Amino acid sequence: MYRGFRRSRIVMGVTLALTVALTVFVWMRNRGRAVYIPVLASVLLLGIGCTAARLLGNITASVACTGMLGILHMDLDPEAFLEQFLPVARRIPGESRDGMVCRFYLSDSYFAAGRYAEAKSVLGELPARFYTDAPVAGVWYADLARAELALGENADEAMEGLRGIIALSGGKAALRKNLQESLSLLEARRDAAAGQPVRGMARPDAAGKRQNRLPEMGGGVERLRTDIPGSSFGNDKNTL
Repeated sequence: MYRGFRRSRIVMGVTLALTVALTVFVWMRNRGRAVYIPVLASVLLLGIGCTAARLLGNITASVACTGMLGILHMDLDPEAFLEQFLPVARRIPGESRDGMVCRFYLSDSYFAAGRYAEAKSVLGELPARFYTDAPVAGVWYADLARAELALGENADEAMEGLRGIIALSGGKAALRKNLQESLSLLEARRDAAAGQPVRGMARPDAAGKRQNRLPEMGGGVERLRTDIPGSSFGNDKNTL
């Protein structure tokens, strides 16, 4: 994540420079003592400094990314978001976890802009390492099916892939629930487009009332995008 933002790279560079300066100071301060003393101190300082640099870089990048996402989700300006975020996405390895999240954000923005073919193509292929990774694979299949439906294409294969991922997420109740809701929304759109009755559109809430279950397409997986474990785009959560 830190690779994508100039500000985060600067923060990391400054932190590492301070670490090196402090390490040199320790060596100078301990001249004349047994050599293992400055060696141990230097190793400890460098370890702490590198960890701190990575942490601060990711925090800075996360704040910057949140600000950009406000353009997409609050200002509702997908084209402006694309203009700012595309250079960031290009700097992040495409098959890393952060790279996959970049694909999802780009797909969201292309979809919001009505550029459905690009919303599909930017997803690319699902890397083999994520075939059984429920959070990543689940969002990928859901986004692919969403774009295919918008293009008037057959999304049965992508939806079947999402069903398979739901089956793999049995031990994670929150993840399973979110993915199942995403699948229900996709099925509703498919049925509506085919002129078939749409089922499961409402359910009783805790108070016994009825609540709408048809937010804009893709909303069911939106909660997952910044909570993919191992991704520095958001906070990891034990439920995913």
